This record gives sequence, C-alpha cells and structure tokens, in this order.
Amino acid sequence: GSRVPPLCKLLALLFVLDNFSDELGVLDINPVNNVSVSEKDYYLHIINLLQHDHGSVETDFESSTELSEMSRLILRTWHEIKAVMPANQQRRFLGILGDLFHETLRQSEKREQSQGGVIDLGTYLSFRRITGGGYVFMIMSEFGTGIDLDDDVVEHPDIVKLQELVAYHVAYVNDLLSFRKEFCLGHHQNLVSVLCVHEGFNLQESIFKVCGMIRGVDDDFVSLKKKVCMNKTLMEREGVKEYVEVLGHVMSGFLEWTGRYHGLNNHLTLRHGLVSLVHLDFTLITQGVAKSELFADYT
Repeated sequence: GSRVPPLCKLLALLFVLDNFSDELGVLDINPVNNVSVSEKDYYLHIINLLQHDHGSVETDFESSTELSEMSRLILRTWHEIKAVMPANQQRRFLGILGDLFHETLRQSEKREQSQGGVIDLGTYLSFRRITGGGYVFMIMSEFGTGIDLDDDVVEHPDIVKLQELVAYHVAYVNDLLSFRKEFCLGHHQNLVSVLCVHEGFNLQESIFKVCGMIRGVDDDFVSLKKKVCMNKTLMEREGVKEYVEVLGHVMSGFLEWTGRYHGLNNHLTLRHGLVSLVHLDFTLITQGVAKSELFADYT
C-alpha cells in the first residue's frame, strides 16, 4: 500500500518528461542569465539528480521556476520510493531510467537527421525497445507488488527474453493506439508511420502489420512463459512465480490503458485493424483510405 502512491506520482512526472521529447528545441529560458534550457539539458539534469541523489536542486535551472519545481517534485518522490525500495532494485531502476532518457534523446536526434523526420525501421525498433518505457513499467510493477528478484534471476536468459517481449509489446501497442493522436499533432515518429515511409506500406497495411506484430509477441510470450513455468529450479526462486504473472499483467494492463486514445471502441483497432484518424466522432479508416490530405502520401 505505501509503495503505490509515490509510484503513481513518479509515473505521472515521467509522462510529463516524455512530452518534452517530442521536440529537442528550447524548453525554457533562464531569466537570470538568459541561457536556453533544452529538453536534452533537462533530461541529463534529471538523471544526474537521481543517480547522484542530490539533496537539493541548486542548478542552472534554479531560476526557471517551472523546471526547478519539477526537479523538486521528482527528487522528493524518488526519496519516498527509496525509503522502501531494496538497494539492488534501486540500482536497476536508475539504470533503466538512465537508459530510457539517453535512448530517448538519441532517438530524437536521429529523427532530426532522417528522411521526413522518420527513422528507418531497423533503427527505430532498436530504439523503441527501450524508449517505449516497458522496462520502467516492469520494474515499477515488481516494486509495487512487493517482489524483490535476485540479480542472477533478472539476468537469467529466459527472464531477459520475457522482459524484452513485454518491452516490444508495450511499444507496439502504444504506437498503434496512439497513432491517431500523434498524427493529428503532426508527430510521425511512430511504427505505423515508419512502415509507411520506409517500407512502402499504405496506411491500412501498416495498421494490419503492427496488429500482427503485437499478436506475434503475444504468442511468443505465452510460449516462453510456459517454458519458464516448467523450469522447477527457476520457479523455486523467491518471487519468480509472482513476477512472471506480473509481466502478463503489465502487457494486458498497458493494452487496456492505452486504449483510452480510442474511447469505448478501442478493441476494434486490434481485432479488426480499424483506426480512427482525424475526427472525434471516430471516423474509421479502412482499406487504406485516409480522410485527410495531410496523409495522402501514405494511402
């Protein structure tokens, strides 16, 4: 119970930070020295703040009221979590968060160098395994449910592979179900857009392809989970049985939650490959026909 409130606060703050990564431009201006503060500067500041556990946020951002307040909130929340999080879990959590921030920055920088601002498929997938945020959800779920895995268990090849499948599932589901929102905002750093721009798919083909990728990950996860559950030595280790179940809940929970982008009919996207693209009345986009000139090149 005491673990859940700070986790919820930290997750909310991380989503605010995630919004910064859409553009790598100027985030704010320090009113004292008139120095620009970019998303990259701030991301690096936050991970440095957490990893070195500064007791305050006395930095170049101090004169920027909103940024310094964000820093204080993040640090305060992290201290709440640290008070009850096992030491090895803290280390893994900070490592995962650091990877997320650094890969998000690299993905954004690569995007600016790419054709039409859209990264090629292979490069995108290599980033997305981390930038999708699945590993953060997994360790938050591990902590929130009171599980504390030993390091050698976390490093077991089958556990590593299960985590990778969950990470890709989270990323694919997010890209599919958030596509409408991102398209309307003019953001095309999304698996659906990548398939259209670099693989020659039309819009509907891309939707079907991503749906198929999600189903493929589902099947692989179920198969590997059965293998893990048959490994008596591994299953006898503390927390493993519960953790394997938690990973499944991360996948299903994220799928349910991400469906918020499509209202009550969000299940149609995965079941039938139907995506609402432009209007709030959930106009359906089928057979590669997009009701928007902005997306004409993809159809």
